[in-house]
Amino acid sequence: MINTVTSTAAKSFVISLILYLIQYIIGVYFMGEFMRSNLLNILITLMAINTATVAVILSKLYEISKQYNQRINDVFKSTKAQLLLSVREQVTLIGAALILSILSKKNTWSFEPVLINAGLEILLSTVFIYSLFILYDTAVAVLEFYE
Repeated sequence: MINTVTSTAAKSFVISLILYLIQYIIGVYFMGEFMRSNLLNILITLMAINTATVAVILSKLYEISKQYNQRINDVFKSTKAQLLLSVREQVTLIGAALILSILSKKNTWSFEPVLINAGLEILLSTVFIYSLFILYDTAVAVLEFYE
């Protein structure tokens, strides 16, 4: 589980860094302003989508376990743990986005303000991309579940 979280965080950070560098090279700074304005709303919406999807999956798992006269915790323990992990990750991302958004509103930093603002923008983008990975994983789980 920790390896997956670390791997996803690393991938998200690298993608965010690449996107920031592309913006820097072409002189457009869309992502930072967009993330500061919209990230919390997007994350809460994605969490709502994920929670609804998890509810559907858990109800289906319950039906399957009932059909075979098994307890859901015995049969689908690891699946349930992964679903709960995705919810915990999203709550953590919302908290991180809130803190990063507050910090990014500060305009004057006494130490390396350009570097700090760039770092905050990259971290905000990292949070967003990480949440997209969670949404992707949930969608894959649903599609695999119904195969």
